[in-house]
Amino acid sequence: ETRLGIALLAITGDAALEAHAILPKPRHVAVHGPLEISHPGGTLDLGMLPAPVWLADGNITAANRVHTSARFCLIVENEDVFFELAKSCRGILLVQSSYPGAAVRRLLAALPAGLPIYHFGDSDPAGFDILRDLREKSGRAIAPVFMGFRPCADAPTLSAVERDLCQRLLANAAMADVAPQLQAILAADSKGSFEQESLPLAGIVHELAIMT
Repeated sequence: ETRLGIALLAITGDAALEAHAILPKPRHVAVHGPLEISHPGGTLDLGMLPAPVWLADGNITAANRVHTSARFCLIVENEDVFFELAKSCRGILLVQSSYPGAAVRRLLAALPAGLPIYHFGDSDPAGFDILRDLREKSGRAIAPVFMGFRPCADAPTLSAVERDLCQRLLANAAMADVAPQLQAILAADSKGSFEQESLPLAGIVHELAIMT
């Protein structure tokens, strides 16, 4: 936003984004499952709703209490997978996020301190980098699930950027728990079958039910 304002000032003489019909995108997070947001006027129980909802950052900021009865929170990277899991999973707090925006960070910070949090993302270098970013920006202990390296003969070889990202993640002490997966990616010189969609949804739902 700052860079855009500087550019507009140089080009037009007016740095105000609104003057050029550029409006800020609302910060929000998609959630599903048992989540209670309490404000001075009352408590909203999002767990009563059958479908996911988008929770604005301002609604989280204004809350004086955020509570969940879920046994754990699951962050899901892919939006389509998030919506499919929301149809079948009960008793789990689902949050959709890749690299976390302000609303995601605000919600994770507001959740009860003892609530276990897991991340289900793609099992390629970028997917593990999203896990790193979630951990760093939320300050929460977030464990990966269903993110093991899955060999695939048809997968393309790693790019130089992907190999470099693997090496940087391996050098990060906070990512030591996923070092075996990263080393397997480097050893195979391949991302393998890395996309979340490549896993059978029914199996994921079954495993999540066992976790609860």
